[in-house]
This record gives sequence, C-alpha cells and structure tokens, in this order.
Amino acid sequence: MTVGLPQRRSCGTMSVHYRLLTTDLTYARTRQEIENRALDFARREDVARSGVTTIPVVVHVVYNSGQLEQNISEAQIKSQIDVLNRDFRKQNPDIASIPDAFKSLAGDARIEFELASTDPNGNPTNGITRTATAATAFTQDDQVKSAATGGADPWSTDRYLNIWVCQLGGGLLGYAQFPGGPAATDGVVITHTGFGTTGTAAAPFNLGRTTTHEVGHWLNLRHIWGDDQDEANQCSGSDLVGDTPNQAGPNYGKPAFPSVTCGNGPNGDMFMNYMDYTDDAAMFMFTNEQITRMQATLDSERKSLGSSRPALKSPRVPAKAQITPISRSQDKLDIFVTDNNGVIWTAAWEPKFTDWWHGWWELNGGRAAPGAPVHGVSRSKDKLDVFVTGTDNHVYTAAWEPEFTDWWHGWWKLNGGAAAPGAHVTAVSRAPDKLDVFVVGTDGRVWTAAWEPGFTDWWHGWWPIGDIRVPAGAAIHAVSRSKDKLDIFVTDVNGVVQTAAWEPSFNGWKGWWELKGGRSAPGAPVTAVSRSEDKLDVFVTGVDGRVWTAAWEPGFTDWWHGWWPIGDVVAPAGAPVHAVSRSKDKLDIFVTDVNGVVQTAAWEPSFNGWKGWWELKGGRSAPGAPVTAVSRSKDKLDVFVAGVDGRVWTAAWEPGFTDWWHGWWPIGE
Repeated sequence: MTVGLPQRRSCGTMSVHYRLLTTDLTYARTRQEIENRALDFARREDVARSGVTTIPVVVHVVYNSGQLEQNISEAQIKSQIDVLNRDFRKQNPDIASIPDAFKSLAGDARIEFELASTDPNGNPTNGITRTATAATAFTQDDQVKSAATGGADPWSTDRYLNIWVCQLGGGLLGYAQFPGGPAATDGVVITHTGFGTTGTAAAPFNLGRTTTHEVGHWLNLRHIWGDDQDEANQCSGSDLVGDTPNQAGPNYGKPAFPSVTCGNGPNGDMFMNYMDYTDDAAMFMFTNEQITRMQATLDSERKSLGSSRPALKSPRVPAKAQITPISRSQDKLDIFVTDNNGVIWTAAWEPKFTDWWHGWWELNGGRAAPGAPVHGVSRSKDKLDVFVTGTDNHVYTAAWEPEFTDWWHGWWKLNGGAAAPGAHVTAVSRAPDKLDVFVVGTDGRVWTAAWEPGFTDWWHGWWPIGDIRVPAGAAIHAVSRSKDKLDIFVTDVNGVVQTAAWEPSFNGWKGWWELKGGRSAPGAPVTAVSRSEDKLDVFVTGVDGRVWTAAWEPGFTDWWHGWWPIGDVVAPAGAPVHAVSRSKDKLDIFVTDVNGVVQTAAWEPSFNGWKGWWELKGGRSAPGAPVTAVSRSKDKLDVFVAGVDGRVWTAAWEPGFTDWWHGWWPIGE
C-alpha cells in the first residue's frame, strides 16, 4: 500500500456507502427512511433542537509502533476541535473570502464539539485513546475501527462522535459513514497528516478542513457535485440540497472564481463549500440548506447524540456582566453582552421596529470569558466595530455596515496583541473611520493599536505606552475630546489615577501623569467623557466608596481641577461609574450602590454643583454591577444593567417624560 503525503483530496465515504449498499440488506432501506425524514424536516417549522447542539467527541489515535510521530499530540487534537467549532459556527476568519454571490447562503450550523469528559463507564477522561499497532497503514475497509484488526474499538456510537486518527494509505485523506450504517463502524477516520493545524498536519491539508468535510458526511451531507457515477453523463447527480449549484464534478486545489460547469453561470461552482474537494485553504462554508440536512439528522438518526442548548429568547448573563450600548446614528441603538457560556450576543433598536427590540442574535460565534466586556464604537454613521479579549487572551474584532450581505464580518485576531488574562479592551474613534484600541498587556503595561482605511497592513501596532504598571483586569478608558486628539485614563497597581495623551503633533504619546489626589482600588475603572470640545470630566469610585470627579479645560492654570466627591451615595470599592454627555455641557452619571440599586446624578452649568443622587426606581442588580448609558440623540438617555434574574434590563429618559424615567423593562424573555 502506498503511504505518503496526499497532494490531492481523496475521500473514501462514497466507497463505504456503496460497499454497505451491497453487503448490508437493511442499509438501503434505512437510508431511504432517513432521506424521507430529512425532506419532512425541511417542510416543518417545529424542530427538536432549536438552539446549539454540543456533541462529545472521542479521538482514537492509532499509531504504528515504529512511527511515533503518528501518536499525535493533545495540542494537535485540540487544534482540530477548535477548527470544527469555528467552521460549524460560521466563526472561521476566512468566511470573508466567500464570493459576494454566495455570501447570503452561508450559515451557522449551530453545532459545537468538545472532547468527552466522561468515558462510557462514567470515568473521567480527556476524550483521547491511544493504540499502538503493527499495521503500516489503513484503508476505508474499517479495520482501524476494531482492536481485532489492529485498530481501536469505538465508544458507544449513540453517545459519542468517534474519530479515528491513523496513517491512511493510497493517498486517502479520510472517510466517514453516513447515518444509518452499522453502529460498530459508525464514525470518521482521518489520516494524521490531515488532522488539525499543528504537529504532523501537512500542507495543503493542514487547516483541519478534512475533518470538517468528513463530519459533514457523518451528519448526512453528500459531496456537492452529487457523486455522478457516469463520467459520460455528468451534471445528472444531486447532493439533495437546493441552494448548492449543480456542478460537473469535484474541484481540486484553489480554483479561481467563477468556475462554470453544468451551465451554472455566471457564478459557477460553489467550490469553496466544505463538501467539495478543494485544498483546505480554499473551502470555508456550509449553506443554509446543508445545515437543514444536518439538523434533520440530529432530530432523527442521531437524536441520542449531544446536548442541546435551547435558543433562549434572551441571553442569561453573569451578575456583573457589562452591557455595551452604541448609538451608531441618531435614534438607533445596538447592545452587546457576553452570556454565562461565553457567547457574545447583540440586539438592536430603532423607532420603526414593531417588536420593540430586534434580537437576540449570537454575534458570529464570538467567544470570550462569561460576562467579559465587549467594547464597541461607531467610527462613522451606521458603522460598528466591536472588540473583545478572546479565551486565548488575544484581542479580536468584528465589524458591521448596512451593505454587508453576511450580517457581521469577523471575528479577526489583532495579531500581536497578547492581553493579560481577563483584560478589558477599549476602543475609540478619534475621527471618522479611524480606530484606536487599548488593552493591558501580559507585562502589565498599556498597549495600543490603530486602524485607518488606508493602512496596507490592516492594523498598526501594538505599541506600549510608557512604563506604568496596571493590574491584569484593569480597564483603560479612552476618549477623543476633539478631532484627532486622544486621552486615556487608568488606575495603576497603587490605586493612583493616571492619564496620557496623544495628538498628531506629538512625537508619540505624552504621559503618564498622575491626577493628583485620585485614589481608588488598584485597577478600578476610570470613566471619562468630553461634554464639549476640549473639555474632559473624569469619574472614579474612591476608597471611601463615594464617586469622585475631576475636570480639565485648556485654560485651567492648575492643570486639572478636583478631586471632588459627588454626594453621599456609597458603592463598593472599585465599582464602575458610567458617564455620558447627552448634549453640550450636560453630564449624567450612573452607578450601582452597595445595595444593588441603580443611582444617577446630573450636572449642567446652571446647576450649583451636582444634583442627585436619585434612585432609578425598580433598577436592581448586584452591588457595584456595571451600569452603562448612551445618548442616542440630543437629551435622550438609555440605561442598561444585568438584572438579578440574569437578564438584560433597560430604562429610558427624555425631557418630556412625566414619570421622569420610563422602565425598567427586560430585553427579551
């Protein structure tokens, strides 16, 4: 048997299918029943798994005793699980490479995978078995699936997705068994050089897409060209999916778009589909109707597999989760939050919406720590950019504009931005279509990166700003007090409030400077706002639990005025204060006190100091929980907080309201 690195994709699934048709008398009948159920599923609206299904996986590593490199590492295995989760959740970064003609057809399969934590006997496991064998290589004859023939026996195939990783011969990359075959051989087989993205994975099949392809078969997807048997009569086959163009046969390598066959112009073959035969770097999508087939399989033949996370009408969030609101244009609101499972969600509001708020939607499969803050900014009218520290402690971003056909673009990693664990990302737009991002690095310093449309390297950065040290979880607050001017604020490891500034005329950043007298808990959030051009107001919860403020204008001879305490409301030490300017020279601030009550205070030039505090009646959260506010148009305020029930709550204010504040209302059920 020839053993070497495959140079062209070869899948053995159809060979297994045809073998079973001739050797298993019940297989053909079972397959027809499965297809009938798939058709019925596509017609009806009620589905058993309306949310996200998580499938436990066991990986059986079968390696030749004399070829120890075949005994692949746990890191290589985990890299493959990561690929599956990105690909099946439409979270893969190369989704942006789908041609515009097909972007609206790409979907989120709502399927996730995790290495099993419990074996069939109830014992703890890492989801990996390892078996040494004398076999030089295996084929699609299923011998790798049995200890009696030099392989490894499967775990219960009605409870686990079994994946065997071994040396396949004859140029074979992998194969799967369609639903309906024998339980003893149910699962997926992948050659070790086509598995995962590290270790022995070898180009052009080193991006994990072979496993994505084969798991697609395992969930009842056919090759996209329909597996025509008669070479003289191509274009007669069907993959039983309505939104994939008919094509003459497999595509290999990296085709150029469009590639027209079977009269399917002008757009041609959907060769970037995971179920074609292109190289890993050229495939990046499942279609919506392919997803319907996979969900039909989970509803029927594979209904015993995995756990389903219901599609909640609203996310459930940790007690101190931060809800991030953005007004991308007048009277339009978008909010973002990370739920208890680390899933990033968004919802939107405009006056014309008949259902009040639209949403909730999962934001392109984004993942972070549960409750991790998502920071967003509108860099120009109706454009949104959001940022988060991912579970790998790198900074990620996603973007939305009205003309995007695939809803949100991203997530993309801002390369080089290694953040401290739990670090908050802060972004600001200092001028239309310019972005600056800030995060605490692994060295405890503040780092920044920048983006403008003309940058050829996408993002510039990262650069450290000075040498002050701040705690890992500290939040940097950034504000643009006028066009192309930036000021940032942070509380350092000693609880001192520090600031730095940037303008185009500066040679880099100036600062850090201590805001004399500003003391809080180390890393406590500082909030700053510009209530009119070149004016700054800063707020922090002091060591006494009261809210303190300082102010700056160019004409001040003592640099910063302050600090002054605002009233006697007491919040937990380090509790975040949120400030917003609803119109020129008007300020409103919000905090959750030691009793979990949302409180507000206000300032205008005509006031003799600050007015308040006032309780926003009915607003309850955890003591010190972040309250966030936004002004969607002049003199209008919207406030958001995570409620004690784990839902997102909102209240609103306009000058004409006779009951002062409207609300509180939960967003979703």
